[in-house]
Amino acid sequence: MSRCLRRLSIQVCIVLLAACSSPSPAKLLADAQTAYAAGKMRTAEIHLKNLLQQEPNNAAARLLLGEVSLAEHNAAAAEESLKKALEAGADPTAVQLPLLRAFGMQGKFDELLAQIQSGPAPRDNQRVPVLELKGA
Repeated sequence: MSRCLRRLSIQVCIVLLAACSSPSPAKLLADAQTAYAAGKMRTAEIHLKNLLQQEPNNAAARLLLGEVSLAEHNAAAAEESLKKALEAGADPTAVQLPLLRAFGMQGKFDELLAQIQSGPAPRDNQRVPVLELKGA
């Protein structure tokens, strides 16, 4: 009887540990995207930071965290996240416009112009915003 009880208690512990485990990175990213789309920036930020604890080099999470930081008017944090997104392998074209905005919000106009020169060509829907930032 004791052996059966011990086996049962081990199985119960395994089930409880599995139930308490944190959500997968894919789930956290999906939850962050949903929160971002709903305008819940703080919630999105929490999901992304939890995801980045599990996967520090997740380029999609870094990019979205940069976008969230821009929406919260935290340009310095946005710049840091966007540069890390590039280092992690994010699409440079997707990062270009948010990074330019982060530079512009901080008054880093020399860096903004240098990034326009050295970065990827803007997509069709990004040309006007890039020109506006360049003109500013």
